[in-house]
Amino acid sequence: MRINCKVIFLQQIQNASFVKTDSLKTSSARLAENRLKNRYRDICPYDETRVVLHHPASGDYINASYVQIDEIPSRRYILTQGPLQLTTQHFWQMVWEQRCPAIIMLNRILEKGTIKCFAYFPRLSETKNFKEVGLSVRCVSERHCGAYILREFDLTNTTTNETHCVLHFHYMRWPDFGVPGSPSSMLNFLWSVRRTGVLKNPEFPCVIHCSAGVGRSGTFVLIDLALVLHSYERGFGNLTRPLFYKTVLLEYLDGFATENNGCRSGYDAFSHTRFV
Repeated sequence: MRINCKVIFLQQIQNASFVKTDSLKTSSARLAENRLKNRYRDICPYDETRVVLHHPASGDYINASYVQIDEIPSRRYILTQGPLQLTTQHFWQMVWEQRCPAIIMLNRILEKGTIKCFAYFPRLSETKNFKEVGLSVRCVSERHCGAYILREFDLTNTTTNETHCVLHFHYMRWPDFGVPGSPSSMLNFLWSVRRTGVLKNPEFPCVIHCSAGVGRSGTFVLIDLALVLHSYERGFGNLTRPLFYKTVLLEYLDGFATENNGCRSGYDAFSHTRFV
């Protein structure tokens, strides 16, 4: 039964029609002054869904997108690339302006000898200062929880001295272009995030990132949405929802459907909650 369902799920993902994205533009991302702010030149946010910064000195662009759907009003996310050294201050500016309660990091800094993300956060008891945007970040706690590390940051506006607490969930067992070590490991991580309540308020979305902000990040969102939808409908028997998820994620995340392993990870994790 499980194998047949998985085959159907993956076939529906592969055979679904792509969303028509001809009308969705990436003009801001491709401006000359913004090109170096993109980690990958082929992964750019759509103008219609990109996060707009509000600090005039550094411009309004960051490679980040809102993800929200009408069917599940209780969920809203910000998906973004792993910060570059150049964009680290913009990343924290976004967290401050959006009042994000948590950052969910799904990659390691170094993977297979390649830097996938700049070390944008301070070590325990250390502080990083970002003078251009008037912010400082201090790591006040760090706890190792098996597959992930939970950190707590104090993000402070150096002009007003106002401080915003940010949780940092760093999942360590998801290789790039691969799948987590086990569905249960990923689900345990997701449940740990959910239990804190940080995903519940769409007014203050969590930031989710991997390296590109597409494959692993999109899969995390897919699993969370699937679980929310499952709780709404109390069932997932007809397996027509993969088409819905592909439509949703393609609208916001250009390139997600090419991440076959993301589709498999999403199904494996969700089916694990049903069958074990």
